[in-house]
Amino acid sequence: MKIYYKKMDEYEFKKLKRLRKSAKRKLEKIEEKINKEEHIRATMITIEATKKSEIARIKEMLYESDKKNTFLDMEHEEYEDKLKEVLREYLEFLEESYL
Repeated sequence: MKIYYKKMDEYEFKKLKRLRKSAKRKLEKIEEKINKEEHIRATMITIEATKKSEIARIKEMLYESDKKNTFLDMEHEEYEDKLKEVLREYLEFLEESYL
């Protein structure tokens, strides 16, 4: 049994080549979108982790200052109170933006 192949005409051949090129371009665009989305997600995860660690660090600083009744070895109580207040406001801001 012999198999005979039909020769493709020139128009159909060029049409298929164009389709192949356009399919490659579409695939490249899809891959670019996927890479961009993966980068955005990784950045968001990093930002969230940074916020979590910053919140924990500030909470620890405030806890230690209340425990020892001193803050960063400052002698003047009014500065210490202002600094605690600013840190609490910053902590509230971080927690609100995290949620």
